[in-house]
Amino acid sequence: MTCWIVAAAKPVPTWANRRLLLRGRERLSQAALARMCNGCVDHDPTGQILSAWIAKEELRALCTTAATGGHREDIARRLWAFYRWCAEAHIPELTTLAETIETWWPAIEVFLMTGLTNARTEGTNRLIKQ
Repeated sequence: MTCWIVAAAKPVPTWANRRLLLRGRERLSQAALARMCNGCVDHDPTGQILSAWIAKEELRALCTTAATGGHREDIARRLWAFYRWCAEAHIPELTTLAETIETWWPAIEVFLMTGLTNARTEGTNRLIKQ
């Protein structure tokens, strides 16, 4: 009879800190931010995880600026910073995200500034098509 012992796989340290990646920068203590950044640098040689987190934070800052009635120049500056970060990261998923935001930005901006959306109309159209 052969006995197989399967060792439990060690969790990837970056994955172990995934909850930190989901938090906003303002909700991280200095120690938690350092732990997250150091974990990404130490255990992700591509740097993609930290780059994606920074892109998320740029997008959050953009949405917050638009939603809180920021000036057009501030919104444009934040939008440019988000696009620039995504382009310079050279990560296909971030490029796709930036393209999607660019395509939908007028509708996103209207929603953030007014709270108005055409979701109900789109939902009704989908039901009619079915």
